[in-house]
Amino acid sequence: MQNYAQTIVQQRPMSNNIVQGRAIPQPGAPPRNGPPANKIKRVYLQKTTKNKSFLDMHHYLKAIGIKNNAFMLTLLDSDLDGIDPHDPNLNVYYKQKVLRECLCNYW
Repeated sequence: MQNYAQTIVQQRPMSNNIVQGRAIPQPGAPPRNGPPANKIKRVYLQKTTKNKSFLDMHHYLKAIGIKNNAFMLTLLDSDLDGIDPHDPNLNVYYKQKVLRECLCNYW
């Protein structure tokens, strides 16, 4: 007599779309994570930041001819421009926005 777990494993159809435990997306299928391909993410540059080292690096990279010289000044949420994340009186709404920015934006 087989136990229940062996019966379930035997009845499950095998898929050819699994390689090393990861599913392979079908051609033409929408991406599983992230925004749709036709949605454009907007990025804002915060040139009024108090982080002097980021501004100095931006000016240095621009002076030596690097085209992508403002990546460390990007903000994904324009509402956070001018917000001090260390302000103890910051309301919960902006604390959540700062947390989301930190999770999504490395810089």
